Amino acid sequence: MVETINPTTGKPIERIAYTIAPEIDERLTRLQKTQRAWGAAPIEARAATLREVARRLRERRDTLAETAVREDRKSTRLNSSHI
Repeated sequence: MVETINPTTGKPIERIAYTIAPEIDERLTRLQKTQRAWGAAPIEARAATLREVARRLRERRDTLAETAVREDRKSTRLNSSHI
């Protein structure tokens, strides 16, 4: 397990499980197939997908900024401007 630690409190923010080698190989194979499909998709479809990703990031801006503050002690305002 890998832990993200809040530098102010010393308490864990998040725990992330390690991935074993066979799982990594399987995921890389799937990612290569996905990348080929992404590359073959029309530019309009890729642009629409990226716009949706941007919309979702903006929607979660405050939550993402708060997590970044807990992880690196920077201000919410500074972190929010990077999201």
